[in-house]
Amino acid sequence: AFNECKCYSNYAGKLCSRCVDGYFDYPNCRLCSQYCLNNGSCVNQTCQCSDSDRFTDYNCGTCKSHYYGTSCLQYPVALSIEPSRWIDINNINFTIIGDHFNISGLLVNPPIDDQVLCRFHSSQYPDHIFTAVSVNNTHIVCPVKDLNSSYYSFSFSVDHGQTWHSSQSSSSVDIQQTCPSDSNYCSSHGSCAL
Repeated sequence: AFNECKCYSNYAGKLCSRCVDGYFDYPNCRLCSQYCLNNGSCVNQTCQCSDSDRFTDYNCGTCKSHYYGTSCLQYPVALSIEPSRWIDINNINFTIIGDHFNISGLLVNPPIDDQVLCRFHSSQYPDHIFTAVSVNNTHIVCPVKDLNSSYYSFSFSVDHGQTWHSSQSSSSVDIQQTCPSDSNYCSSHGSCAL
């Protein structure tokens, strides 16, 4: 017919303004069987998330805030560490910033009775475990002392060391007893001094 739209294979409608069945996310019209997987299913040219409280994005492939991992669950997770590099390794407070530390049932006054622990592991040295002195749902503070210079991976436990959790991003810290030769160690806003 004259002046009629001939839609490409994955588009439909009088003006090709929607996706055909089996496709979603107009105007991209992505193939359901390829892009709407695991956490969603195609319904009326949209990818419907199986659990809209946990999953989001056009293909249900992203976790909503405060949900983590491939299954988008709420579990204790470290998001960052402060400091991630330091030189003076005697009596520094190491802070794990994260989510879902679920400490509401823990003792609120120090000592926390070894319930919340921080562990530092190096291939060169035995593990060092420190008891947290301050904890809330998003921060764990552990006093750290007497560590040798090394790169350490860290993890934490909120259940007396039965289960250990590591960082979602970087899970290592750089501890030096002398100033490193890297001139960028302190950025351009300072210089290393012991």
